Amino acid sequence: MLTFGTDGVRGVAFDELSEEYVFNLGRVAAQVLGINTVVVGRDTRESGQRLLTALSSGFVAGGASVQSLGVVPTPLVAFVAAQKQCAGAVVTASHNPYSDNGVKIFAVGGVKLSDEQQDSISNSMALQPMGTLLAEVPQLEQPTNSYLEHLASLFTPKALSGVRVVLDCANGAMSDVAPYAFA
Repeated sequence: MLTFGTDGVRGVAFDELSEEYVFNLGRVAAQVLGINTVVVGRDTRESGQRLLTALSSGFVAGGASVQSLGVVPTPLVAFVAAQKQCAGAVVTASHNPYSDNGVKIFAVGGVKLSDEQQDSISNSMALQPMGTLLAEVPQLEQPTNSYLEHLASLFTPKALSGVRVVLDCANGAMSDVAPYAFA
């Protein structure tokens, strides 16, 4: 069974990171963390939609209400979770090979899970049977504008004035947001 690393769980999609595993991760996380509401998102990997459906269904089976942001950068999920004071989760493997995928869960408020929370989830998963039940998850309107306003607030006006920026998002989740961030 996969275990939490420095930033969630990662593995080869549909092999060690199966839909059943991801479903149970969502179910157990909702129960152990007492999650009422969770916002979810994913990156652009081919495996992302199926794994996000399994994760969302697991959260629902664990008693949580799920709202999907679709394809978004990981920090945007943490930002929305902080704004809504709810939990968050992203299906992403960051810089890992394209065949991999993973799940990063944020506690209520969009903060990283503590080691103790990760251990509680892992221990509970080892004790509970695997299972799946797919659920419908409502799609939220993407909060791109408020996220961009937040990013802009981190810089002084004209901080990048005169600086040429070359950015390759490699068709990643930031691909839809970056053009507006640098407009």
